[in-house]
Amino acid sequence: MKSMNKITWFCGMFALLAHTACGASDGWQAEEAETIGQSEEHLDVSRFTGWSQIPPGLFNSAPALVSVDSTATTLEAYGRGLDNTIYYNYFNSTNSTWQGWSSIGGQLTSRPAATIVGSTRYVVAKGGDNAIWLNRTTGGHSSFVGWSQISSTVFNTAPAITYSSPYLIAVARKSDNKVYWTRNDITLGYDGANWTAWDDIPIGSVTSEPSITSKSGVVVVAAKGTDDAFWIISSANSGTTWSSSWKKVGLGTFKSAPAISYHGSNVELAGRGTDDFMWVATASPSTGSTSGWSQIPFGTFTSAPAMAANVGNASGKLIVVAKGQDNAFWTDKWQ
Repeated sequence: MKSMNKITWFCGMFALLAHTACGASDGWQAEEAETIGQSEEHLDVSRFTGWSQIPPGLFNSAPALVSVDSTATTLEAYGRGLDNTIYYNYFNSTNSTWQGWSSIGGQLTSRPAATIVGSTRYVVAKGGDNAIWLNRTTGGHSSFVGWSQISSTVFNTAPAITYSSPYLIAVARKSDNKVYWTRNDITLGYDGANWTAWDDIPIGSVTSEPSITSKSGVVVVAAKGTDDAFWIISSANSGTTWSSSWKKVGLGTFKSAPAISYHGSNVELAGRGTDDFMWVATASPSTGSTSGWSQIPFGTFTSAPAMAANVGNASGKLIVVAKGQDNAFWTDKWQ
């Protein structure tokens, strides 16, 4: 992967900081959400600590981000490089540094998505055949075993993946604009033959790749609707059945697919607004009700975000990452 030179880095930083004074008046406006209970707290964006670059590397996709532990202290980022290979980087919480980008091979055509089960990493992306492919480790954050096709079913978007015991659950959008899901029982270890047939999540059309999160058997899927707003749907039994309808997450329109992560008992969503800033909201995983969208200060971006959070504590860390104007990945931390 090509490294970023000092001139490129400076231009990227300047592009980010040049928008300091732009504020929410440029482009998309945050609006108050519909009243559906209003039990969710408004995310205090003043607690974000500021954007910083994940050390040099250029990408042609949005990133993936996954927490190695439940507190979002140790992280891994993934992205598709300019050579269409997937790369990963590991954030070492001991010395608070990223370890550098390493290739896990493959020739893919979408952003990656990732989840961690125990010490095993599972990474998915769309291949040149438009099928979904998976790579995994045998433990730890290296020693990937190679890419294998989940099935020959073809999709229009990047996939997303999560773990809801005992299942890996993957989702992606087909050409009919519905989100489809499949799952794999890994109780006895990963077996590529255990993936179920892809089945659609009923009702609704979406216009972006989906994102997915899970906690305590509840799975929540998010995507951008035909109105360019974000919508969510949930399953209380790891995908066996889904709630009766998609729920709209407040008001506001977006350019990108959403990112979603459990953060305590609620979910956090993030997306790239029409002003190219990142916006975040806290929502109910079952109703989508939210107290409103807030803009993360400073910086404009060219991709959808990814997100990781302290799933057990709503006041714990929340990390957002996205591709900047310089094609490098930038992160901001809420704590």
